[in-house]
Amino acid sequence: MKTYYLFVHLNTLLFIKVLETYRTIRYLSLLLILLGMSPAISAQLDTSGLWVNIDSIQISATRISKAWLRSSKSVSELNLHSKEMQPQLSLKEQLQGIPGVFAMNTMNSAQDLRISVRGFGARSAFGVRGVKLIVDGVPETTPDGQGQMDGIPLSLLRKIELIRGPASTQYGNASGGVIQMSTLSSKNYNLLAGPFAEARMMVGSFRTAQLQATYAQNFGSTTSVGHLAYLTSKGYRDHSHNSQLTGVAKVEHDFSKFSKINFTAALVASPLAEDPGGLNFDQSASRPTAARAANLDFDSRESVYQYKLSSAYSFQVDAHKTFNAYGFYLNRKYDGYLPFLRSSIVDLDRKFFGQGASYTVVKNAGDYKQTLKYGYDVSTQLDDRLRSDVDTLGGQNLVTTDQRESYKNVGAYVMLELNLGDLLVNGGLRFDHNSIMLDDRYSFDGNGSGTKDFSVFNPSLGLNYLLPGGAAIFANYSTGFDTPVLSELSNNPNGPFGLNFSLEPQESLNLELGAKIKFDDRIKAQVVIFRINTDDELIPFEIDTLPGRNFYRNVGKTKRSGLEAEIQVRLPQNLTAKFSYTYSNFKLDDYVREGIDLSGKEFPGIPPHRVFLNLKYFHNSGFNVILDNQYVGSLYTNDQNTVSDPGYFLSDLRLSYALMVEDYKIQPFLGINNLLNTSYNDNIRINAFGGRYFEPGPKINFFGGVSVRF
Repeated sequence: MKTYYLFVHLNTLLFIKVLETYRTIRYLSLLLILLGMSPAISAQLDTSGLWVNIDSIQISATRISKAWLRSSKSVSELNLHSKEMQPQLSLKEQLQGIPGVFAMNTMNSAQDLRISVRGFGARSAFGVRGVKLIVDGVPETTPDGQGQMDGIPLSLLRKIELIRGPASTQYGNASGGVIQMSTLSSKNYNLLAGPFAEARMMVGSFRTAQLQATYAQNFGSTTSVGHLAYLTSKGYRDHSHNSQLTGVAKVEHDFSKFSKINFTAALVASPLAEDPGGLNFDQSASRPTAARAANLDFDSRESVYQYKLSSAYSFQVDAHKTFNAYGFYLNRKYDGYLPFLRSSIVDLDRKFFGQGASYTVVKNAGDYKQTLKYGYDVSTQLDDRLRSDVDTLGGQNLVTTDQRESYKNVGAYVMLELNLGDLLVNGGLRFDHNSIMLDDRYSFDGNGSGTKDFSVFNPSLGLNYLLPGGAAIFANYSTGFDTPVLSELSNNPNGPFGLNFSLEPQESLNLELGAKIKFDDRIKAQVVIFRINTDDELIPFEIDTLPGRNFYRNVGKTKRSGLEAEIQVRLPQNLTAKFSYTYSNFKLDDYVREGIDLSGKEFPGIPPHRVFLNLKYFHNSGFNVILDNQYVGSLYTNDQNTVSDPGYFLSDLRLSYALMVEDYKIQPFLGINNLLNTSYNDNIRINAFGGRYFEPGPKINFFGGVSVRF
């Protein structure tokens, strides 16, 4: 507790000191600009757009668009106005203040960001599991439930909506949470006033360098957006170098004010992402920057090349009917080198494509409003997977696996919403059929070909009641299911070939009750309590013969209950504060592992307590300060709850000075991460063999740069 009070005191003093000395920083920043430029300068900037009128917040991630205050689900919405001051290296920068959401693994690019929403997604060894990712209305998550963050252009993001808790009625498989992201477009930026052009350079600790360029312009009824970004970093730990190039091109065309279409092409080229691996407690304490010896010996790493083409169409038939459709195609080539001998070289060629459509009918009669929406989603995933043994004799690598894995999904849904004045009632039902097939092309060790189908109905029901004074209470019953992804099925502990068809999907039932408030356009708050029961929860583990390789098992049941609270306050003098608290009481239930009853143990990888405090100060002169503070409680690293990762405080400071030089908005920025030089773990490898649970995070580190917009 003394540490906590010291932490608060230090941050308070630091914030006051920053405000007292902002003029000095302002003049230093101005001097830097004047050294390279001589035109007349206007320092007064309009900061009115930094606060979003709460009445204008519309939530569309729930499939039927509505005001935030009237949603019957736990929904958080972020308008990304100050991300120029962030390093833009990970989506965690945006998500860390949302209650119920826990993100880890920002420093290991070979494993990708691990995002969990109310515990869904915590099992992921790499990528995102159990949480649906959607970008500009098109799914980024494959039908088997696997999402990758490397194809999402962080610097283009303008809005994020996040549903907490199961939402399979809306989105089918792997919807324990939903993250819907919107990138720069004519909908969220006024391109009619003139073109948008921005160049950005950032450098930081660990030899990190990032270059970005974005251009968007309106040509009559057509809008185009182009974006390029390059990132390279040596990484905090040994053997963690990474580099990546991303590119996005978008075209939006309005046939009329009732009919619109857009096309997007996105490219990712990541030739190198090294994996330093996990350490045991003694190793992480003595030398946190070290890589695991086996990862160095086997040169553990990956490379990814991916492109995606997508299109979305919207047609307003009349004042009461709307038709929407989308389609996409993705190709991803992955080469991975894992830190063990057998089947450790992975060559994956993925094709992922799909299409969907919906039709919405609205009826109005005085205070009564009825919205009916029905639609479908169809998608196919084809993974051509080769595995080879490590070559130890200087010859050709021995192929051990050659198989095509396919996953097909067909989903149909209907949703009905009744707005009865102060009372809003909504419900829905979705049917999903998932078909998995394996074609084993390497039959020297036996034929593992086979098929397995999963079919499921997911209902939901929600209520929202509007109270006087801009408040509402809500309750909902929702369900979800999450099948094992193909990479989890292909890691078969029962044999050298085939898929692990013994794995079953996990199914969840969610009950929640909450309240929201909006007061005088200056306070936005939400508090929720929930209970989730899950059958056949999927948990990762390792075995002694193949350490470093993740396998999966179904446990009997888990029970999740918790509280999530958040409040955002606009204070005088352009100061805003955001506070959130998460309490997670997640327990394993009816779980016997290797003859040991683990019922009642805490869910590994999720801290019971998390606190976040964000302070923002935007001065009319252009001087900006952002202070992020978070406390993450201790968590267990294994099912047995025998090893825990201690809790920690992190505090990050960001400074910038925005000014106008003729038609140029120039914004130098500086950031200090981990101000208190805290020792902590950036990632936890759940149930890792040999106690190698820990991936240490960096001590105090810095970044800085400049963005130019015109």
